[in-house]
Amino acid sequence: MIERSKDGYELASVELPKILLVTDATLSAKGGGINRTLLNLFDQYPYERIILFSSRKNIHQYPTISSIKKQTISCETEFVPCLSNRLGKRINPILQVINFEILKINLLKYIQNIKSFKPQLLVICPNSIQFILIGYYLSNHVDCPVVIYAMDDWIGAEHVRWISGSAKQVIYKLLRKSSAWLLISEQLKNSFSSHYKLMPKYSMIINNPIDLSDKKLPEFKSFYKGTFKIIYAGSIWPMHYDALATFAQAVFELRQEGKSIELILHTQESFWSSHKEKWHYWQVSYGRLIPYDRLNKCLQSANLLLVVSSFMPDYSFLTRSSFQTKLTDYMASGRPILSVGPDYSVCNQFLKKWNCGWVCEMNQVSEIKKTLVNIIKNQSQSNDFARRAFAVVQENFEKKQVQAKLYNFINYVTHNSI
Repeated sequence: MIERSKDGYELASVELPKILLVTDATLSAKGGGINRTLLNLFDQYPYERIILFSSRKNIHQYPTISSIKKQTISCETEFVPCLSNRLGKRINPILQVINFEILKINLLKYIQNIKSFKPQLLVICPNSIQFILIGYYLSNHVDCPVVIYAMDDWIGAEHVRWISGSAKQVIYKLLRKSSAWLLISEQLKNSFSSHYKLMPKYSMIINNPIDLSDKKLPEFKSFYKGTFKIIYAGSIWPMHYDALATFAQAVFELRQEGKSIELILHTQESFWSSHKEKWHYWQVSYGRLIPYDRLNKCLQSANLLLVVSSFMPDYSFLTRSSFQTKLTDYMASGRPILSVGPDYSVCNQFLKKWNCGWVCEMNQVSEIKKTLVNIIKNQSQSNDFARRAFAVVQENFEKKQVQAKLYNFINYVTHNSI
């Protein structure tokens, strides 16, 4: 049953299906990326009708929000610690196989608690091969439809084998038995379908939704004063680093040429520290990680917001299909966005589709410098992009709207997949 709120959006009642949500994410208010997207999607779901099955280690680091904390099952995912030295390159694959086999046995002790909850839908959102394996194993012990929510292309990265199978075999079986696919992008759906020659019976593209109740467009000016401030907010994985490093070099050279311009990284200490010497050399500023409830205000202090995607062939499987969750947060800030990545980058394609941001598709310092000089000169164009981006969020990614669509989809799949 679906009810309407006073503002006209559809809200879920307690008659929505009981969900077992299996994911590495912990639905923590402190997390980002996949965790933030899942929290934004499910924080209005009737808490007594959802159980979270997650990693004990992750939950210790990022505690689950209080409303779901009592409805949480946590499990160990690593039983034999992997090695961090040179020997680890040879030994760790063997240790990983041992961990997988122990994991499957260890999961047996959770089955009874799960069955007593009587889930009506199993939603699996994995961010590692461990939770792909956990999701598939649990799917064989619950009598309900399965929905997979994919935010990355695991296929391109996983070549792991173990005694009773392989990562690719499990991924194929999981995709095949899923009643529906939720995906971060149409490109990711096409990648899965092409690789495994599968098409889901039901599918839905769903991105990170944004709460606009406390957000509005900032005032726009036809010029800027002082230093041109560029902000990058979020993780710096290998799928980001090469483009971000080239961008930092470009900003550094513009500074050397007398331009008043600054690049600020708002990221975790670990990401900053891993390349600290280079960031210091390029005169990059460290702004630390910003709590999500203060992120919008921080973003609005920028003249330009940066998204980067790897140009390296080794990460093309991610660049082609993994829509970065930060992008909708950027759009809701009302500040102009620049996406740097190859022409096949899903983030670049998204901004071009909606005509709501700048794009640079060459990983060369000279080209990035030209792009930045052009952006600085065209403040009115930046303002137009920012207004359009905010409108796109209002019309397509507003939190209540997205939640209503998702909950309706979940309800439909549950009752039409028996």
